[in-house]
Amino acid sequence: MDVIACKERIMSVVVKPMLQMIHEFGMDSYTDEDVALVQSILNDFVEQLAALCNPSDDQIMEQVRSVVLKLNELNEARDYFIETEEREWLWEAIQKSAEDCGLKNAPSDVTEEWREW
Repeated sequence: MDVIACKERIMSVVVKPMLQMIHEFGMDSYTDEDVALVQSILNDFVEQLAALCNPSDDQIMEQVRSVVLKLNELNEARDYFIETEEREWLWEAIQKSAEDCGLKNAPSDVTEEWREW
């Protein structure tokens, strides 16, 4: 698993679009701080995946569950700022990272089972 590539994906697929929504389109339902927290949660997820040695699908999905629950908590604490576009960006980053880690039997949306956003 290429941690740097995964973190670059997080930056391009999640962080930059969220910041663009704030600074270019005037979105006020979340802040730069919210985006930084999302980035930190996702980067920690990638680090946790990378720390697994020859992980099973169950081990990878446990990390997916954990990151989704953390994002649920953040979303609730920050007045439910994750909307449709953000959900799609987050799903893509999480899905691709899990697959990059070796998830073989991936559902079409690895976040759906636990996602509240």
